[in-house]
Amino acid sequence: DFYYDYDEGSTEIGNETATAGTFNVPDLASVTGTNTGYGAVYIGRDDAARGYSLLYGDPTGSLEGGEIQLHSALDYTTDWTIDSYGEQLRFFGGNSSMVLNGAAGGTVIEGGLIVNGVLPAETVGGAYLTSGAVVGTFGVQSISNNVLRVNGRMMALEDDAVSDKRIKNVLGQSNSKSDLNTLNKLQITDYTHIDIIANGDEEVKKLIAQEVEQVFPQAVNITNNVIPNVYELTENVSYNAENKQLTITVSKAHEFTRGGKVQLVLEDKGKTMMDITKVVDDYTFVVETDKAYDQMFVFGKEVDDFRTIDYNAVSMLNVSATQELAKQIQALQAENKALKEANQKQASNYKSLKAEVEELKQLVLGTAQKD
Repeated sequence: DFYYDYDEGSTEIGNETATAGTFNVPDLASVTGTNTGYGAVYIGRDDAARGYSLLYGDPTGSLEGGEIQLHSALDYTTDWTIDSYGEQLRFFGGNSSMVLNGAAGGTVIEGGLIVNGVLPAETVGGAYLTSGAVVGTFGVQSISNNVLRVNGRMMALEDDAVSDKRIKNVLGQSNSKSDLNTLNKLQITDYTHIDIIANGDEEVKKLIAQEVEQVFPQAVNITNNVIPNVYELTENVSYNAENKQLTITVSKAHEFTRGGKVQLVLEDKGKTMMDITKVVDDYTFVVETDKAYDQMFVFGKEVDDFRTIDYNAVSMLNVSATQELAKQIQALQAENKALKEANQKQASNYKSLKAEVEELKQLVLGTAQKD
């Protein structure tokens, strides 16, 4: 038997009354006060002052293999649960985020990956349902059902989109003439990225979301993101240890506001979001932190009106416009064919007239010779 306890924390393996030859763990009630009948291994203090990890098995079999719970407080509010269910290994998050941080070669997931749930929405505008079941909208579009956000390029063998007719209210075929007119208004732009570390410095030939929004708004969505509006090393940094405030000065106007968020690149933490507690002037702002820093990289501010383009929508607009061009080409081909036939007919008539004229000429010449 083994039992160990001390004031600052406790580790319990078995208990003082464990039967010889057995491995016994305390009931979950000894950790949370909940009488569940589960055995548990508890790491950390038995109050909310420290976080703890809880590993327990379920003798009833409802969890089909038991589970691991990672808590941040002793109120049985699960931050993360990992369990085995049938042939699945499942991860459940409360209000937490999950980060898979692999080595230089990346994180490898074999056997397929299923992603459920949605990212928090940043809506600008919205929709409402009237008593007559009529949907109205106000404002502009926003992204409200993202499941996965990838900060970088994606490579895949194939990308299949859900498109079954039975999940749609079909409104009718798109007006190809109007789509061609819209496509002609889109401006293809040459540009480079400000964030060359993440995106490189190569020239890109694509669309600008704000320009697309003016002519084809249904292809533009709005969400929150961080923009590199500063993107430079600090000019000066001073730390007030008493109030834990870091005053940061940059050489270009930062466009920050009090209560907003700024992304800093710290030497020990990498990219870090911080709340802006004060704006001193156009070049200086203040954040709160427990640690002093001599220098850092100021990336930029978080915005709630970041535009993205649905290139699938643009592609379908191009398909419809191309179909309209095909119709116009077919019409021109038919017209050209008719003109060719008319020209051939005129050429044939001209040949016949020419032969008749030649015949009349010979008759006239013959009559003249007799006279």
